[in-house]
Amino acid sequence: MKKCPNCNQIFGDDNDFCPNDGTTLVVDTGQMGFGGFPTSGEMPTQYVARPTQHVSLGAPSSNIQYLVIGVLATALVGVGLYLFLSRDSAKQTSDPNGNLSQTNSAVNTPPSLTPGVAVPPENRNYTSTSSQPAVDPYISPAGKWQGQWTNGKGSAFGQVFTLTDEGNGRISGQIVHTLQQTINPQKMGKIGLTAVEYVQGSYDPNTRLIMLSGIRKNDPNDLIILDKYRLSISANNSVVAGETVGGKSRGQISLRR
Repeated sequence: MKKCPNCNQIFGDDNDFCPNDGTTLVVDTGQMGFGGFPTSGEMPTQYVARPTQHVSLGAPSSNIQYLVIGVLATALVGVGLYLFLSRDSAKQTSDPNGNLSQTNSAVNTPPSLTPGVAVPPENRNYTSTSSQPAVDPYISPAGKWQGQWTNGKGSAFGQVFTLTDEGNGRISGQIVHTLQQTINPQKMGKIGLTAVEYVQGSYDPNTRLIMLSGIRKNDPNDLIILDKYRLSISANNSVVAGETVGGKSRGQISLRR
């Protein structure tokens, strides 16, 4: 028998090194009796050295690779089967009597493109309506306009036009003139006084041109003459501008609502 001098374990004679710590075994003379048998009469419990286990590092890695490949293959087969069944189920549905009918194509396809389906009468006579060009709204000169007349020579009148659109291109109204500035010595003392001129004329809604003529006046202070006017309304119907063309002293007019 042999003994490990480090851990005192007893081993068989065929062992040269301690399997526990690798120490060289020595002959155990104290345990041997006559004939080489143990003196205790019992065989020692440990005689065989533990075999050295060699673990292969390549096998587990190969097994994991095979497992991953198998899982991916199974997933691909499952997805393909699901898509195939979904396509068939989308094409066909069963009615209460067990008859199969095509649904998706009939629902999503216009009646005119579905074989065997008649076009409803309202669709058969359908015609698309093309967009019509927008028509400009009628711009009327009717209402009150306020502004000023100036001749560029030092004379100015405040003006208030009140016009009535009579239709058919006819227009009438009145103009209240208030003297604001003058270089005429005879009228210097009349600044701030007013006169009323009654006018009538025509209006062209296509060109927005107003032509007016004075027909009578209420002018006790002799401030104005009966004049003629050529005016135009802006496209947004907020400004009237033009000139007087009947008197000796022509002037410019600018009015707003």
